[in-house]
Amino acid sequence: MMKKNINKMFAGLAALTISITSITACTSKVSNNAAKVSSSAAGKSSDSEKSASDSKAKSDLKAGSDTQSRDLSSIYASEDLDDSWDEADPVQITLNKDSALTSDDSAVAVEGSVITIKKAGVYVVSGEFENGQILVDADEEAVVHIVLNGATLNSSVSAPIYASNAKKVILTLADGTENTLSDAAEYVYAEGEDEPDAALFVKNDLTINGSGTLNITANYADGIKAKGKLLIISGSFNIRAADNAVKGKDSITIEGGEFNIEAQGKGMTSEGALTVYKADIDITKSDEGLEGLTVEIYGGEINIVAGDDGINARVKYDDSISDEEKERLGMQYQESAWIKIAGGSVNVCAEGDGIDSNGDVYIEGGSLYLNGPEDEQNGGLDYNGSAVINGGLYIGVSSSGMSQGFSKASGQNSIEVFYAQTQAGGTAISLTDASGNEIAAITAMKTFSSLIISSPEIKAGETLTLKTGESSQEITVNEGVTTIGESKSGFPGGFGTEMPQPRGDFGGEPPKDSEGNMLPPDREPSGRE
Repeated sequence: MMKKNINKMFAGLAALTISITSITACTSKVSNNAAKVSSSAAGKSSDSEKSASDSKAKSDLKAGSDTQSRDLSSIYASEDLDDSWDEADPVQITLNKDSALTSDDSAVAVEGSVITIKKAGVYVVSGEFENGQILVDADEEAVVHIVLNGATLNSSVSAPIYASNAKKVILTLADGTENTLSDAAEYVYAEGEDEPDAALFVKNDLTINGSGTLNITANYADGIKAKGKLLIISGSFNIRAADNAVKGKDSITIEGGEFNIEAQGKGMTSEGALTVYKADIDITKSDEGLEGLTVEIYGGEINIVAGDDGINARVKYDDSISDEEKERLGMQYQESAWIKIAGGSVNVCAEGDGIDSNGDVYIEGGSLYLNGPEDEQNGGLDYNGSAVINGGLYIGVSSSGMSQGFSKASGQNSIEVFYAQTQAGGTAISLTDASGNEIAAITAMKTFSSLIISSPEIKAGETLTLKTGESSQEITVNEGVTTIGESKSGFPGGFGTEMPQPRGDFGGEPPKDSEGNMLPPDREPSGRE
């Protein structure tokens, strides 16, 4: 949400007042938004069918199954999917408050409060460690498989699990177990060091699988962090973080799982691709909910409460670039950044932009329910390139000052409504066809002055009925975008349905090296990553 910061400086005090009210409005579970869609429009089962299948759906999410029947064995290495250990002749690590025992002294060294895993293999950890750390310091080609089998680890000086050296760490949450990690509020570092900085910190790749539960209280910074690729196959996660809840530097891929997240920073963030195939993700507090160079969602149920942007796609530049340059670059079209929603149900309640892409937005399926900002310096949809919808349901309410709609290239019709008067939070909105069948509905969680609806059921030439609270009006649908009213920006169609791809005059050229070559996006920023 970098594009409007200049305006925000002048609206800061007013926005702060609004934000305090709005955050209260967003604290209830976003999925309880009474958002509905006809079964033909969104492929939803009936309420009775949904109730009957709730238990199975939760089980499927936890185990990482996918409605598209993704064959994970053809995608990932067998080691990533292996959550068994009974027959692997594992090394046992038994925690006993202030001490630990191991079944193999050649593989594990116990020195005071530090348990060091020294080589590849399977390690089963159980018991409670009141103040200490599991340190993985193995060969650079080693694959270390750690099974948390009812383990509680706390550290008062650092991270309870720190993998400083290994090719990959696989963390299995044993079936039926509850496991807990908590770290220090202040870390003690050796001179010149600044790692680890997460309760679960892996310097390279990290895979998490299994059907157990992992509770994380990250008092210092991040909850889970991998400096390489982060792959989550399954599991249940309850994470409270002083900064980011989940971070995968190179990428985050989520095939399944249940996530309950409360973060002061990002809910999930990556400098590369963030991809969700199926999961139940409930982010009850965050600065930004989901963030990456690209964010793609193919299934599951995702609920986001954000103090800034709900979902954000951007290029990240390193600290050799000034904040002013980063600000200008954030105003430019970034071809490599995009947000794509192709399935699942996504519910967003954001104080900043609901959906913010420095590149493009693609909606191809699923359903997206959005409660956007109340202040006029942000919008429900915000993008620097284009926003194309060719399938699925979108229904969003927000302020109208910076509102953007869907681009002309969209293959699905949409309706944009700009209200002459600000509508109250709690207002029920519904769109029905000539036979009275409901196409879409939402109950606004905050005040709003604009509404955007797009659905396969919105067909050109048909007359639909829009009900906002007690008011009702008929709308004859045009091909493409049907606009009702005028936004506060003064433009009939809002701030714009398609942004130019600005360069020097609008936001400055991207930074270049001494030979005139454009600097690449950050891949190894300085300072804490």
